[in-house]
Amino acid sequence: MTVRDTARVGLRWIASPAVDEVPRGQALAATALRVLLGLMWLYNVAWKRAPDFGQDAGNGLYKFTSDAVSHPVRPPDS
Repeated sequence: MTVRDTARVGLRWIASPAVDEVPRGQALAATALRVLLGLMWLYNVAWKRAPDFGQDAGNGLYKFTSDAVSHPVRPPDS
């Protein structure tokens, strides 16, 4: 078998549909795992979101960036 034949077989494998039967228990377990991971991802996305970056309290990232703008280390070039 040449390299070209091997590449064709590889491409056929990628493009062809799966024809093997998957046991129902494995399919349900895989589905439950995917749903669980999706819910965990959504929970972590909402948990990490910072709504105001400390603007209301006057601290956090908002204070850090406003101090950097108010007191630059080096003034901008003209």
